[in-house]
Amino acid sequence: MYLRTNLNYLLKKNRISLRKMAADINMSHATFSRMLNGFIPEDGLSLRTVIKLTEYFELSLDEIVYCDLSHEEMSTVDILGGNDGNKTIVR
Repeated sequence: MYLRTNLNYLLKKNRISLRKMAADINMSHATFSRMLNGFIPEDGLSLRTVIKLTEYFELSLDEIVYCDLSHEEMSTVDILGGNDGNKTIVR
């Protein structure tokens, strides 16, 4: 899964501070920071939290969780399942 990688990438790309992002999704700065630094496992996040993140960045659940966005610039994308269980972005 790429959720943590994607969040770090999107924050940097969009120049959003941890404090702003945490406030925007109604999460404490400390909790959000622990999540980004791996102290809260990705599979330990609530579905509500992941949905808030997808809405914030206007991404699908597949895109934010299964696609490595740091290696693909997205325009129009299709999400395809790979044999290894990972997803790939195809333009």
